[in-house]
Amino acid sequence: MKTDLAKVAWTEALRVNVPDIDSDHQRLIQLYNALVDDMESSYHAETIMHALHFLVHYALSHFAREKAFMERIAYPQIEEHCALHSALEKKVRQIFDQFALDKSPEFAQTIIVFLGDWLMNHIMKEDVAVGRYAFSVYGHEMGNND
Repeated sequence: MKTDLAKVAWTEALRVNVPDIDSDHQRLIQLYNALVDDMESSYHAETIMHALHFLVHYALSHFAREKAFMERIAYPQIEEHCALHSALEKKVRQIFDQFALDKSPEFAQTIIVFLGDWLMNHIMKEDVAVGRYAFSVYGHEMGNND
């Protein structure tokens, strides 16, 4: 199926300089790109729903790891940041409910565009800010044990 979906490439602009978070972000981008591939190859609502669930499940696990990191560094905007995660979780639940009723390729594409835009904007604005804060406090790239 031909779509207007674009894959996402990992760039330095997405680097948070926290290896675990950067690794998660790279995996999220891989999962997103696989979803784009699924839409491009042939549309099967069940395949897309499975891939969406897997992407969202991984994102929720990532949010927990990211929150733990922000707690560890006493990130001052942690509440606001986590509220964005919670808002996405709520929106995704609504989207999945809608997708159960409308499994059209057009709606699936709308979901994928929304998730891709949210992911990229969130990483580049919110998550990069977390990395900058960590660097300003600790003066170096943050690892697992810092």
